[in-house]
Amino acid sequence: MKGGFILIGVGDKVIRLWSAQTNKYMDEFYVPTGSSLADDDFDENKDKDLGMYNPAESSTSCHLPCSHELCQLGSSCKVDKQPCPYNISYYT
Repeated sequence: MKGGFILIGVGDKVIRLWSAQTNKYMDEFYVPTGSSLADDDFDENKDKDLGMYNPAESSTSCHLPCSHELCQLGSSCKVDKQPCPYNISYYT
């Protein structure tokens, strides 16, 4: 399997981060809000065309430096402070 990360929602307020390359658990994050991670009230009439993710349009997106422990492609960096390279794959 190629490198990357897998986020899994556990309950309503926990997200676990797994390495797609090694299939090993890496970290756990708690959602500090009262909102759920998943909406199980599925209604096809509410289906929205979400489009592709654009980090430039996100208010919370930020780059990790190549020196960050979660940067799996850091070996391809020339300078530790440059943004960690990443790949995005969409599956339908």
